[in-house]
Amino acid sequence: MSILGTTSIPSKADSKTYNRPTYASFGKDGITATANAYGNLLQMTQYFGNEPSGFYSVDLNDVPEPYFVTRRMEQLQKHIGDPNKGMRLEGFDISKAIDKMPRMSFLSNRWPNFTSKTTLDLDVEVQCFISQKALYQSYTFPSCNGSLTNIPRMIINSKLLIRNLDFSNNNKWNKQKPLHNSYSHSAPAGKQCIIRMHKLGSERDTNMDRTPQRDEKALILAIWPFMNDSALDIEQEGDTAKYIINAKSQELGDKNTTITIAYTLHLVSLSEAEHIPPPNPPMQILQRIRKSSETLFTTPLFLNDEHLDFALKRNLEHIISVCSIPIGGSAEDTIKPTAITCGDMSGHRKSLMETPFHIIKTAEFCRIAKDENTRKEIGAKPEFKRIIKKWVEILDKENKHGVYAFSRPRKETPIHSFYFPDHAMIWWAARSVEYLGLGQELWVKKSVHIARHKPRSMSYFSDEIRANITKRFTTENPVLKKRMIAMSRSPIETRFLIREKEAIIFPAIDLGLFNKSLTPLQSNDSQKIDVWTNTVDCQAHHEYNQDSQWDHPLQFALAIIMSSTGTCINSKSTTEMLLYSKSILLNSSSPNGIFPGQLGEDKEPAIFKKDIMRDSYWHATFEVPYILWKYVEVLSTNDFVTSGSSDISDADVSTLATATQQAAYVTSAELNQALEKMFERLNGAFSVPGMSTVNGKIAMKKSVAFKNVDHTNIVELQDEWMYNEPTFFKFEYNFPKDNDLKKVVWDEHLSGAGKIIANVAAHIKQDTATSVEENQTMGYIINVPRHRSIKKYDTLPIDTNTDMYKHVGSKRTPEKAKKRLLHFCKADSTTALICYLASSERPEISSFFDRHAAYDKFFFEDITPGTNKWITEFHLSFYRIVDYGIQPKVSGIPPLEEIEYPNPHIGDKRQISRSVISFRFDGDYFDRYWTCHFFEFSSKQLPQSAWEKRKVNNQFSDISKVKANPWRQRRILELILVSNMMQEILCYSQGIVEEIKKSIQNSAQGSNVSQQAQAPALLDTLDLFTRVNNEKFVSTSRLWYKFQHILQIVENDIQENLVKIELWNDRERARGQDKPRWTQSDERDYRPIISKLKANNDHIYHELKRCHVNMTSFNASLSRNLDKMRGDLELRGADDIRFMSSAPPRETLISMIITAIVALLATIIALINAKFLDAKIVGPILYKSREITYSTFEILKKEISSWEKARENYRTKKNVLKMEKDKQKEGEEIKEVKREIIDEHPRNTAERIRVLLRRGKKTTETNPVP
Repeated sequence: MSILGTTSIPSKADSKTYNRPTYASFGKDGITATANAYGNLLQMTQYFGNEPSGFYSVDLNDVPEPYFVTRRMEQLQKHIGDPNKGMRLEGFDISKAIDKMPRMSFLSNRWPNFTSKTTLDLDVEVQCFISQKALYQSYTFPSCNGSLTNIPRMIINSKLLIRNLDFSNNNKWNKQKPLHNSYSHSAPAGKQCIIRMHKLGSERDTNMDRTPQRDEKALILAIWPFMNDSALDIEQEGDTAKYIINAKSQELGDKNTTITIAYTLHLVSLSEAEHIPPPNPPMQILQRIRKSSETLFTTPLFLNDEHLDFALKRNLEHIISVCSIPIGGSAEDTIKPTAITCGDMSGHRKSLMETPFHIIKTAEFCRIAKDENTRKEIGAKPEFKRIIKKWVEILDKENKHGVYAFSRPRKETPIHSFYFPDHAMIWWAARSVEYLGLGQELWVKKSVHIARHKPRSMSYFSDEIRANITKRFTTENPVLKKRMIAMSRSPIETRFLIREKEAIIFPAIDLGLFNKSLTPLQSNDSQKIDVWTNTVDCQAHHEYNQDSQWDHPLQFALAIIMSSTGTCINSKSTTEMLLYSKSILLNSSSPNGIFPGQLGEDKEPAIFKKDIMRDSYWHATFEVPYILWKYVEVLSTNDFVTSGSSDISDADVSTLATATQQAAYVTSAELNQALEKMFERLNGAFSVPGMSTVNGKIAMKKSVAFKNVDHTNIVELQDEWMYNEPTFFKFEYNFPKDNDLKKVVWDEHLSGAGKIIANVAAHIKQDTATSVEENQTMGYIINVPRHRSIKKYDTLPIDTNTDMYKHVGSKRTPEKAKKRLLHFCKADSTTALICYLASSERPEISSFFDRHAAYDKFFFEDITPGTNKWITEFHLSFYRIVDYGIQPKVSGIPPLEEIEYPNPHIGDKRQISRSVISFRFDGDYFDRYWTCHFFEFSSKQLPQSAWEKRKVNNQFSDISKVKANPWRQRRILELILVSNMMQEILCYSQGIVEEIKKSIQNSAQGSNVSQQAQAPALLDTLDLFTRVNNEKFVSTSRLWYKFQHILQIVENDIQENLVKIELWNDRERARGQDKPRWTQSDERDYRPIISKLKANNDHIYHELKRCHVNMTSFNASLSRNLDKMRGDLELRGADDIRFMSSAPPRETLISMIITAIVALLATIIALINAKFLDAKIVGPILYKSREITYSTFEILKKEISSWEKARENYRTKKNVLKMEKDKQKEGEEIKEVKREIIDEHPRNTAERIRVLLRRGKKTTETNPVP
């Protein structure tokens, strides 16, 4: 089926549209192909019916496999305007020969033709067509008045890929490259063709087991060259995949020379590979096509608009020939089944439509065809009844509350959202079921959501659904104070805006969804219920509907729908918007007549940027021409004029007219000025959430919050265009690709850098820096792109400084990283140097790392609107107890500071070390862009599992249920980071107190085990101290004094942190009037999250203050009770001596008597022998000792005398030097005084001279020269 006639884009079309490089897809009998703007084939596909996709595709060797949908599409788009890409005749450089792009036209409105004018005295016409399962590509070289036709040297390149067109599975067979052993190419003798084969071996992408070798199959592409109708010989060029066509120049008179390449694709067994049949000669087929296009010509459908006529006919032909794929069927079928796909460029994607669409499609076919027999036949089929019954059961399962409200699941949040278009389609499907005479299938005898004690049936008739739709989606618009139909509803917000992808509701509206009276499946009553009329009328007040912001073709198509019914969608009149939208859509098309599925900011065609958008992209390419077909009568009429709808009633018009007559003497300027003031006052007095004004008119937001927001938090800033872009987008520093930091350091001027940067630069220059690979880092970088069409964000893990070097070594753009987070829990000075080199704020970043390395406590915030800067920096440090017996130490920045934990137990490897957490935000005043450096330092090694939990995008998962990825909002990320900092301080400070309590308990109990005992909930220090006796008091008191000192240090540290945290909490009040931008949508979306995080942070802050109070109290109690224990022990010893309750025991008395007797006897014996002992023993000993003592005294005396003389000499020399200095100083002062004599005060000068002379004399008398 074809629309005959030779067609091309009209010459009156827009010049950009007329000259836009584009592709041309064509097809027949299950074979489709795509040619670029020069007639070169980019791909060829054929349906064979096997799994999984049924299609096989011949691709160029640089085109990604079908699984990579976006990359494949981008590569094909690049080849569209390249004359040297594609399957073609090679051998001459056509790109240098062609002055401009060939003109594209279509024979029979189907087969693309490309006519080129060259500068090589060689005009080329390329004609593509398909016949009898063969694809032909014909090159026609016209003769020059009977002269010899110069045919260039022609080559065919067989280095092509044959793949299964499967975009849902990443199979190995499609991954095989051209040089894989499963590929082969040859030119069989006597066949006059090139065979390109790809075997379906063990890696084929089917679900079947591998067949035996003798039945192994292969895909074969056969390439047949012809000159006119004669087959040409082929010769391989060396060992390459290129083949030379042997075509000699011929004397042809007035005839043209046509070189044709025929392509045939076959799925055969290897045994049949040598028996590929040749295609039919091309010239006869081509002549028939040209003859039919000359004799049969279809009259234009739309005489008033040639471009619209061309585009709609081309789209219809595209659907019929390229998107319609015969899929076989039984021999008895009179009508062969045909599948509708999205076309050749989409990879023949099949739209997986839900059951309601199939029901609607069936009923619409019967209604439009007005075939009563077919309608009854379909209604009688039991298979169709089962489909409807199953659909109703699923519908009832989703009708959880029995109110006919069906939510759409959202992956990023569990909040239920209800969309009106979904319910409109359900109503349409139920209405279609009733039209087919199957209304009884809409009954559910026992609904699964009705209470068990009240079992009853549920009906899903269209009237019931319609009544509930109207009830559930009718609500008051708080801006216009009117009741209307909402397009979506959720607990968070209500949206009244009709978006482009919801244009599908209008066919349901036309069928009577909101008509005041209904007839079966159609209504001639144009009167709609008021709530729907209000919804349509309010579209003109939405800011989103300003056409300058539109970038989707369906937005302009929606404008055509509404304008055709006399409804304004924005400030433009219906006539103006109708013509403008039609112009944009036609100008966005190409010489192939196909409409794009996406537009750029300049309204030029664009392609999707990620795989998730591919279905909506191709959907738009079908829906736009459908809407143009439906409203073509309005579009092709030149005298369509309407004034548009208005919200002003007749009474308002009468009142306004009267007021105007009474104030006729007021000038227009005065009236405009008065109206502007009135609007300003009204806006200030009656500000409503979701409303603003544009040119004195109400402008609604895209959606209205479910609850009113606090407008005191909203900060709207104007004229953003006047402010400078952040400097980190202008800064460009390209790191050398060889990762040579030494060369970078030598080339850079680092004189203004801080201590950390300067030290590491010096070490690198001296080759003493720690190796990047040896000292591994642990961190990641998150880049949040600007556009939602790109991936939400990229997380780049950083394991070494080399990784860091690669990721920040290129220029940063807002498209790829409008927001950047650098989070490191382990970094060294080289990491700091790389951050410094990659930063546009080098002095500030250097200071940041210096404070981080110094364990500083610091808070600073600077908001400067004039320079468009918003800077926040926060540092907190704290103490912690680390057991290095469990986890090893780490090194980095800052340098490790630690002391041994005071514990008498042997083998205790615990240390008290310092930790620090710091972050710095560099952003803009409008809060669109920022860079965050978030650095943590802990002296112990952090396991990978714990590190994953510390990532900001993995924290606070409960708030992500409200809004996906809320951490990308700066204010929320700040609260998360501060929460982490305070939580760390609280946790480790409490840990220190608990460990000290345990240690005190163990030391008091005399425990010798290294394992710490569990401290009781309330540790009474007095109970511990009473267990200490005199023997243990000295050692225990020394240990406890150490604990007391540690507690004092930690207590002071917490106090300093609390002061900085208080500054942080007070930052919003300290900003004054310089508040960054915070829109109503920000307030609506993020205020619940911010409130929750603030409450959590306040709780941690109060817990930290309580911890500080407890630590202070415990330390004071420790000191008091230690003094009390000392006093108690002294008093206890005195009492033990003074008071004895009874006489000593008998054994004690006997020992005491024996000791006394022995001592007495020894004394008596010594007295009797005193003379003998003195002469022989005691006397000599005393004499010797006295002699030694005297000699020692003499030596000391001499030493002292010599020392005194040396000291006297030193004093003398010192006085001499001092006098000389005094004289020199006096001389200088006298000279100075002499100079002052000339000045104003000679008397004062003379007096000063006398004073100086007296001082000199006194000095001389005091320190005479020896």
